[in-house]
Amino acid sequence: MVPMNEERWLVSYADFITLLFAFFVVMFASSQVDKKKMAAMAAVFDSHANKGAEPTRKGGKAGAPQAPAASLAPAPNARSLVLGLTMAELQPAQGKLTSELMPEILAGKIEISLQTRGLVLSLKESAFFAPGDDRVSDAARPILVKVADALRTVPGEIRLEGHTDNTPIRSRKFPSNWQLSTARSVAVLNLLTKDLQLPADRFAVAGYGQYEPLDSNDTEAGRRKNRRVDLVILTQAAAAMAPS
Repeated sequence: MVPMNEERWLVSYADFITLLFAFFVVMFASSQVDKKKMAAMAAVFDSHANKGAEPTRKGGKAGAPQAPAASLAPAPNARSLVLGLTMAELQPAQGKLTSELMPEILAGKIEISLQTRGLVLSLKESAFFAPGDDRVSDAARPILVKVADALRTVPGEIRLEGHTDNTPIRSRKFPSNWQLSTARSVAVLNLLTKDLQLPADRFAVAGYGQYEPLDSNDTEAGRRKNRRVDLVILTQAAAAMAPS
């Protein structure tokens, strides 16, 4: 009679421990996401998702119907086939604008940041507007000349977003912060397009009032940071959501 091996359970136990170890190794590896690779993958996806119909090839029949591109993204509008830039394309634009506007950045008149909606140039109220007013100050016009010159070399659509703090305003000209924030966006738009001759069809305007703060409105420093006009060079994803 073969004696019973009372330690056979160790084989199953060792297999279980090995599988458990492999499971945790896989879980750990999958949690280590390479952010740069993920951003590159997202940029490639945006590029392909928003690609419009191919233009007629040279030598093709004039007026011949073209098959629409198979895409779930909205068709490109009449303004341009490239509605926005990828994150990868915005990074060198960020470096270029930062270099050219460094004196204004160091003086606290402009902040530049790369966000999911695009490359954001925040024009601070203290450098561009008098309190409660929508007229661009004379001292700020040379800054906008530099901004316009830099934007000529950077393609893509632009949205001007006006923001205020939560201090109520009830003047004859501006019944609320909504009107003030929108009017400031329009004032910057007029200067960039009418005076400085940037193409008007690159721009859209929005007014957010006090409802998109960057900082707390409980302190003067926070309120000062919230009063701004954001000039946003849109990503493809953000531009594709805008009406054509």
